[in-house]
Amino acid sequence: MVTVVLFLAYAVFLLRPYKAKVEREACRLAGLLSHVPAEMDVAAHARQVVRSYGRLKARRPNANAVADLPVGQVAGSTSGL
Repeated sequence: MVTVVLFLAYAVFLLRPYKAKVEREACRLAGLLSHVPAEMDVAAHARQVVRSYGRLKARRPNANAVADLPVGQVAGSTSGL
C-alpha cells in the first residue's frame, strides 16, 4: 500500500509542472476554435487531415529523409543544383 501511495505522489509531482502548460494550450486552442464558423465540422476535418497524412506516409515512407541529401540538392529534383 505504501508503494502505491509513493508511486502516485511521484506521478503527481512529476506531472504537476505540465498542468499549467496544458491549461494554456487549451485556452489558446479554444480561442482559435472560436473563430471557426459554426457550420464547419472541425472534428471531421481533423479526422480527414490525419487520415490523409497517414495515406501520404504509407505511399512515401522516406518523405522526411531530406537530411540524407547532399548539400544543395532538393528532394525530388534530378539536377545536381
